[in-house]
Amino acid sequence: MTLLIVAVLSAAHAGSGPWTLSPGDSDYYLGAESRRATALVNGAGEAGTLPGGGVSTTGAVGVISVGIVSRVEGTVMLPVYRSRTLDSTDARCDELGLQACAASQGVGALSVRVKGLLLDELYGPPLSVALTGELRLGDLTAPTRARLTALGEGTTDVGAFLSAGRSGGFGSEGLWSAFGEAGYRYRFPNATLDGDPLPGSELLGSLEALVGPSPTWIAGPAAYAMFRPQGFDLEDADLTSAERYVGLSAANIHVGGKLILRSSAQWSVALSVLRTAWSRNSFGEELIISAGVGAWRPAAVGQP
Repeated sequence: MTLLIVAVLSAAHAGSGPWTLSPGDSDYYLGAESRRATALVNGAGEAGTLPGGGVSTTGAVGVISVGIVSRVEGTVMLPVYRSRTLDSTDARCDELGLQACAASQGVGALSVRVKGLLLDELYGPPLSVALTGELRLGDLTAPTRARLTALGEGTTDVGAFLSAGRSGGFGSEGLWSAFGEAGYRYRFPNATLDGDPLPGSELLGSLEALVGPSPTWIAGPAAYAMFRPQGFDLEDADLTSAERYVGLSAANIHVGGKLILRSSAQWSVALSVLRTAWSRNSFGEELIISAGVGAWRPAAVGQP
């Protein structure tokens, strides 16, 4: 039963959770995403209307995961975005300068991950536990980093993540799965301020719990958090600097839900809706909607 759950979930969440693909197996995920934020929250937690009336971002992301050897999986993720403000005639856009409200489009941060399964629930431990290493390349996003419509912060990053989870069945066909992940991401700095690197390193976390009465669908809540302790508050930012947003001591928590629909053991559709629950020096009132198709492909017969 657990193997079936992993197959169902992996196609819709390529590379997520503590589970890994078997050697030679592969996941392919192609998704679309829409993000819309209308508020900007400062360091005191006070929300104001975003210059330009808000920011709307749409894009697509491709994810490929491959089982390399037993208990080791590699994942590559490539996003492409277009971001714009809702009202480019807002006078505050000109006051901010540095093309603050200009539309941005292009490739986001390319991410490469290698995940190793440390404990496997299939062989006795109460949880599956995995350690993941990450390399993220965001140099292509550097030209837009001073904009409200930035596609990224123009940095190269390395990270490490520890995830733990468990999946199982109930009743005659019911399925459930839950996992949590915590990680640390070091951001190679663009600049320094008073000797401190900008941007600062980040702490990240996520939780998901999905349940369904049959293998054809599974749904449940999800939450994601990011904390960057080092940096300055929005109200103290030097608005003439290209690092005015990159160097923020930012934090946000998004909560919502996910739904996975499955037509076979190899094809699935994933839908999710998230909304800002709390933020600091970051966008507020942000709504994120995503949908995608996943395909899980077992290793070819006879492949070692």
